[in-house]
Amino acid sequence: MAQNSPQDFVDLHNAARRVEGVGRDKAVVEYVESYAAKRAGDCALIHSGSWKKAKYGENLYGGPDGGGHWTAADAVKSWMS
Repeated sequence: MAQNSPQDFVDLHNAARRVEGVGRDKAVVEYVESYAAKRAGDCALIHSGSWKKAKYGENLYGGPDGGGHWTAADAVKSWMS
């Protein structure tokens, strides 16, 4: 699980966003926290559909082997490509 903690995902994703010039947005943070709380019980990889009204989307990544050998860096690299 090394390099797969929730903070690893946040740190790497935030670094990638900085490279792209996308800063922190309070409304997005509030939305993300709210949606994450809804998925906390099942951790299902389900898009919220928010792009239809709020223009937000989620970065989902399942990895090639169910998560056994991939890292947070693999997920962020996939999102950014």
